[in-house]
Amino acid sequence: VSDWLMESFGFNLWFAEEVSSTGTIAVAHNGILAMVCAFLCVVTLINHTTNVYKAVTTSGPKGHGKYTETWLVRKFPFTHACTRLIPFFAFTTLAVAWILMSPTDILTRYPRLMFWTIGLLFAKLVTHLMIAHLCAVEYHPFRRTLVPIFFFPLHTTLTWLLQQGEVELNEDVVVVEFFLIAMAAYVHLVFGCIQEFKAVLGIHCFYISKQKQVK
Repeated sequence: VSDWLMESFGFNLWFAEEVSSTGTIAVAHNGILAMVCAFLCVVTLINHTTNVYKAVTTSGPKGHGKYTETWLVRKFPFTHACTRLIPFFAFTTLAVAWILMSPTDILTRYPRLMFWTIGLLFAKLVTHLMIAHLCAVEYHPFRRTLVPIFFFPLHTTLTWLLQQGEVELNEDVVVVEFFLIAMAAYVHLVFGCIQEFKAVLGIHCFYISKQKQVK
């Protein structure tokens, strides 16, 4: 669809403006697309939040796995369910803060690298959630592989704040290192999942043994 739009209308399609009948309001097409996407995200968020609230309040503490005896689950089951989102909120806050406070405008200079880094980290968190759902097991958002992901930007930020004016922060190196950490974390997750699935199903990965080929 994107290629067809570019061929039919050209790249300036996204920068063309729609002017109101009074001529006082003008909004670019890319701004309209962003507002539509934001509206759909809000609707989806409200729908998911409502479904989670109904699920945890009507099913009782039994829907919280091993946490059934904790005070938070008994008194505030929805609050306990929301704590599963802490890594998502923390990561989003760090990513947005870096983009907005970047002294060298890192997103403009390395847009693909930034989006790949953010995408890999989100994919890791969401993959854990999907696997827990498919296997009907407790979802644990706080994992060991998240330690370097959060420690690295925290260490970099504190170093820059404490030594500002004395040591210049090389964001070019930081974004590459952060990307490598994100990629290593996701590759580690995929490799671990493949090994566990192989062991449970009793199969090989990417090839079939000669005995099964003969059968």
